Amino acid sequence: YFLDDIPVPYLFHIGFGPSVVAPALVNRVDLYPGGYPARLGRYAGGVVSAEATEPRTDLHGEGNLRLFDVGGLVKSGFAGGRGTVLLGGRYSYTAAIVSLVAPELKLDYRDYQARVSYDVTRKDRVTLFAFGSYDYLAQTSNNITSILFGTEFYRTDLRHEHRFDGGAVRTS
Repeated sequence: YFLDDIPVPYLFHIGFGPSVVAPALVNRVDLYPGGYPARLGRYAGGVVSAEATEPRTDLHGEGNLRLFDVGGLVKSGFAGGRGTVLLGGRYSYTAAIVSLVAPELKLDYRDYQARVSYDVTRKDRVTLFAFGSYDYLAQTSNNITSILFGTEFYRTDLRHEHRFDGGAVRTS
């Protein structure tokens, strides 16, 4: 799995399965069952590659409240539209809900996304993109806690894009 060519270890949280990346951040998803682009590396199986939405300069936000979690995302511009910022995340309160039904279990997850872009010149953009996820499932029996599943990942990507006359883009 990739998001803007950044490896993502898994796509969904444990338990009730919301995605580890806010849906409003994803513009396009491509499935390559074989014959995927060389820039993604060398793999034996299929590849899922997602592309993030373009930065927005207008103020935009969304939120969601579900039975198991709460999340939100906000996007805005700054510096007269030369820069953009996006902040998003989700927090699960499943531990509190599950403990009412099964006090010996603890199920927890959360994620975050942050992206800041700035147009240094009309042809050059610098972008810092960070996102991460945390999942935890444990069971307590006889005052001993056993972790059944625990994983987390954090990614940070700094890139420079140069737009050439004619539409070509070089990313480094």
